[in-house]
Amino acid sequence: LTRKIKDAIYLMMAHAKPSIAVPLWSLIVIPAVYMTQIVFLAFATNLPVGLILGFTLIASALVEEVVKTIGIVVLAERGVVKTWREIIGLSFLSALGFLIGEKLLLLVSISMVSEAQVSGALFGAGLLLFVPLAAHFVFVTIVTVMAAKWRVPYWLALGVGTILHFIYNVNVMRGGM
Repeated sequence: LTRKIKDAIYLMMAHAKPSIAVPLWSLIVIPAVYMTQIVFLAFATNLPVGLILGFTLIASALVEEVVKTIGIVVLAERGVVKTWREIIGLSFLSALGFLIGEKLLLLVSISMVSEAQVSGALFGAGLLLFVPLAAHFVFVTIVTVMAAKWRVPYWLALGVGTILHFIYNVNVMRGGM
C-alpha cells in the first residue's frame, strides 16, 4: 500500500520541476491536513482529559511532517533529488509552501467566523512569521536528510521529526516561542 501511495505522489510531482512541485504539494494539501487534525481532535475527546491535548499535538505533528516530507523523500528515492543542496533547498520550499497554506487557511477560517481584527494581527506579525517558517524548515530538513542522505528508515526519521515538532508545539503553547 505505501509503495502505491509513493508511486502516486511521484507521478503527481514528476511532471513539474521539483522546486515547483514540492511547495505546491505542501500548499494544496493543507485543507486535508486541517480536516485530519479536526478528526484527531474529535477522536481525542474520547480520551481522558489529561491526554487530549498531547494526543492531538502528536497526531497533528505527524500528519504535518508526512505532508511536508513525503514528496522530497519520494523524489530522492527515485533519484530526482540527489545533492544536499537540493534536499535542503526543497526542504525550505516545502516549509514555505506549508506556512503560506497554513496562514491562508487560518485567514479564511477566521474571516468566516468573525470580522475581528485578528487577521491583521496574524499577518502583520512581520518577524514573528520567521519562527514558524524556521521551525517547519528545520523539521523537514531533519526528516528528509535522515531518510534521503543517511538512509534511516522513513518511519524512524518521521518519528524524530514528529517528536521535535511536538516539543516545539508544546513550547509555543506555553508561550516559550
